[in-house]
Amino acid sequence: MSVNSRPSLDLCLPVYNEAAILADNVERLVGFITAKDYGLDCRIIILVNGSTDQSAKIAEHLSKKYPNLVESRVYLLPGKSRALLNYADTSSAEWWGFVDADLSISFESLAKLFEVIVNKSADLVIASRFLPESSCERAVYRGIVSALYNKLARHVLGTTVKDHQCGCKFVSHELWRAVRPFLRESDYFLDTALIAWAERLGWRIKEVPVDWADNRYGARTTKVKLIKDTIQFLVSLRRLRRDLKSYRE
Repeated sequence: MSVNSRPSLDLCLPVYNEAAILADNVERLVGFITAKDYGLDCRIIILVNGSTDQSAKIAEHLSKKYPNLVESRVYLLPGKSRALLNYADTSSAEWWGFVDADLSISFESLAKLFEVIVNKSADLVIASRFLPESSCERAVYRGIVSALYNKLARHVLGTTVKDHQCGCKFVSHELWRAVRPFLRESDYFLDTALIAWAERLGWRIKEVPVDWADNRYGARTTKVKLIKDTIQFLVSLRRLRRDLKSYRE
């Protein structure tokens, strides 16, 4: 990318049985992206993974409605991380990233993350719900579990970020090429592994405080399976710690 060129961004929307909210939220996202010039060229990439509802058909319709702005991909197996890994490996954009399909992040906050990309002040940009300036509305038990997980992750992995799992992150193509060989195909753990390896390899990370509200637009129930996911996270933390300790520059 030349000094004066606009960065390109593939904004991924992982989708698993989101037919109830997909069309409306993509329309909202399209409206946000086209409302003003943010200084970058952004495409919306809908990643339908393992869905058994009408999500794939809705995604296809949206890609035909907005052929230059929206693209859809369908993966037969479920798994957010798996779908993101598969897509990122094929992306030619200078940046790629993702937001949750329920658009929990406010558009004002999303614009702040875009600013970091345009200003070239980081290689990995993270939306954070745990900075002093952040605003977060979610179920009390989910907030407690998330806070405990982040504290444990920092202790086990030696990371410094406040929020490992917020569902909005953007990574530069250069960073992605550097960390990709170290990432496993996990359904749960891409966020944390990406951060840990980026820190371990010395890349620039920027946390941005955001306005976050679970189920911001309604019509959606959480897909979090608290006990199962917690066990998987703990197992993955231990494995990642081992991988990080065994790395030699």
